[in-house]
Amino acid sequence: MDGVETLNDKIASQAALVKGLKADGKTNQDEEVKAAVTILKALKAELEEGEIRTETTREAILGDGGGEEKKKKTQKKGGRRRRREKERRRRRRAVVWFFSGGS
Repeated sequence: MDGVETLNDKIASQAALVKGLKADGKTNQDEEVKAAVTILKALKAELEEGEIRTETTREAILGDGGGEEKKKKTQKKGGRRRRREKERRRRRRAVVWFFSGGS
């Protein structure tokens, strides 16, 4: 669980940075705040993805014994996982774009 705790620490640290920027009078329109929020969202997506992977592994090991119901759940998770992965890639591109100069 060290990886999850470390990721939670990173998320807390990044959230504190965003709050600090806003406390200093910056708004959501400022580039610093946008970049910090983008990184925060990417960290949260990474944490959520790790939780999904853990949940899927646990189900595979323990098995739930339901044939039809399990297939339906797997299909829903597949679509959700693809959307999350696509969103994560989009966020990473935004971060790279921002730190490369934005043009």
